[in-house]
Parts: sequence; structure tokens; C-alpha cells
Amino acid sequence: MLDQIRNAEGDSRASQPLSKLAEIAVVDDLRSKVLIVTRKHMKNSNGFVSKSAAEAFAHWATEKEFDELIEIIKNKDGMMYTAHKKVVATMATFDDPRVYPILIEAMHHSFVRSDARNAMISIGSNVEDTVLEQFEQITDSSVKRELLEVLQKIGTGKCERFLEKIATGPDFSLRHNAQRALDAIRAR
Repeated sequence: MLDQIRNAEGDSRASQPLSKLAEIAVVDDLRSKVLIVTRKHMKNSNGFVSKSAAEAFAHWATEKEFDELIEIIKNKDGMMYTAHKKVVATMATFDDPRVYPILIEAMHHSFVRSDARNAMISIGSNVEDTVLEQFEQITDSSVKRELLEVLQKIGTGKCERFLEKIATGPDFSLRHNAQRALDAIRAR
């Protein structure tokens, strides 16, 4: 695939092998080579090639590429939604608290929301404090409901009081989700 990308000489034909790189298993011995190639195409190619390169880069990236992954997820180009999903999946594997607010921010994009929710659930209770800290600042009720679902799955006793407040609060759209989360935590 790397040869096919090289032979495309920057042409849109590079898009297909780049897309394949975003789907195959990562081979550690080839990681640095793939990251170099995808990085170049992300920054210097046309839209479709750049999109495919971003998807492959996000798939092969490690914590060392954290800042570049942030650049990808902040890219507002509508064609980048698959790359955003790859970034979320990759970041979920990092043991790094800097990831948690990024996952919450990603939830504001409906096409990545469930991926970000599942990533936070897979991280576990480490994400709880960040959810509690950022919850009140969020204005999107859909994001809040998803975050309550995260707390339902991973929450601990330290969020009970917070959930009680929401379950009895004035926002009817959140009450049911907060009560379910509270019940789940108390049942554990």
C-alpha cells in the first residue's frame, strides 16, 4: 500500500490505499513509516487524499502524536467525520487525562457522539471527575443525556449527590437519565 501511495505521486489515486491503511491491523515495525507518509499527505494533498490520510494517521497514531490528533478532531471539514471517529477510538486507548475533555467536546458533533460516549465508558471511572466538572457548562441537552449514560455505566458513589440534584431538578429532559444513572450506581 505504501508503494501504491508513492506511485500515485500526489494524485487522488493515493486515496484508496490510504483508506486501506486506516482499516488494517497496525504493524508496529511499519508504524513510523506509515505516520510519515500519512502526515505528508494530510498536509499537502487534495481533499479526498487528505481525508484518507487523516483517517490512516489517526488509526496508526500513538500518544506521541497527541497534538496532531487534536488538529484532526478540530478540523471542521464535513468530510473528516470518519477521521474524527478514528481519533476518538485511538484516544480512548491512551492513559491520559487530557483526553477526557476532548471526548466530551467531540460529543457536540452528533456523528461522533456515540463513539465518544463509548470511548469514555471504555476508559472507566477515571473520566468521572471530568464529566462532573464540565457538565454544567454544557448547553446541549443531547450531550448531557449521553454524559448521564456514561455516569450510569462508570459512575461511583462520589457522583450520587450530583445525580440526585439533576433527578429532582427543573430540567425534565434529564431527570429520567439521572435517575437511571443513580439507580445503577446504587445497585453496584
